[in-house]
Amino acid sequence: MTDVRKAPRDASNLGAVIHAYMRAHGLSTHGEMAAVLGVDRTLVTKYVSGARHCHDVTQLRRFAEAMDLPAETFGLLPDPHDASSVDGPPSDEANEWCLVRRTLNHNRSELTAVAASLYWDPVRIEDTACITLPGWMPAVPVELGAIELTWLPDTPTPAVTGDDLSSAPYRPSGPGGVRFGRYTQAIRALAPPALFENRGSYRLLDLSWDDTGGQMAYGYTTYFDMLDVSEVLAHELAAEWLRRRETGERVSMEDLPSGPASTICSTCLVARSCRASTPSPSGAAPRATHSFSTDGARRRWPSPAASPM
Repeated sequence: MTDVRKAPRDASNLGAVIHAYMRAHGLSTHGEMAAVLGVDRTLVTKYVSGARHCHDVTQLRRFAEAMDLPAETFGLLPDPHDASSVDGPPSDEANEWCLVRRTLNHNRSELTAVAASLYWDPVRIEDTACITLPGWMPAVPVELGAIELTWLPDTPTPAVTGDDLSSAPYRPSGPGGVRFGRYTQAIRALAPPALFENRGSYRLLDLSWDDTGGQMAYGYTTYFDMLDVSEVLAHELAAEWLRRRETGERVSMEDLPSGPASTICSTCLVARSCRASTPSPSGAAPRATHSFSTDGARRRWPSPAASPM
């Protein structure tokens, strides 16, 4: 069966897991497997062949339960009840993490301005504290229909995934003394929002503008893939800001252990509290949105909402 330590985060191994389960349990037909999963036989056939994929978190958990497998097999976090079921009170490190997390959620707008102020010549998005790259902004307003969206099915793994040693200080140890492997695991166990699921999303890979409009290229990612990097970096900035707030000192680029690259991401991610973001309940990770919709643009890929369940 799949090694959960190497499981992809997008459940792209579903077909392989089903095939391995059938071999291990002597099931010879997709109809037999369908009875185990509680779905139609044709859906099992499509999963195994790779013709269809499942990105629905609830359905994937049901599949894992039906096959007596951990949810991590499909790149999901453990069940929220399991994540917080370790006996013992939170550690001092975990309590400190929760304090910084609350500070981050309650001061995102101010932290956005702090991060943006670290740059000597930033390109700002009009009427916001968000900074961007010069080539990302069109010189003049562009009609949505003039933006061409392209889907790239084969995309490289991000260079930064949020589970390396540099993020360890912002992934505390849980009640059992084991350090969380990802920031989203810490959120689920220590400060869970009312709704917190790893849903499919898009990853912007290329962007350009010309006289005819714009071109945007996207690949697949997940909500947690983004949070595991962005919230670590925002947490880093919030921790330093909180430490210096009592003395009135300003945060500088040198104060951030991860250096300028960290602050670039922190600026983008903390800035989700600006007008271009949607509000979220207290304690919840804000949902990033854009200041424009792609409904009028030319599509070349299906919506995640259309993914098979």
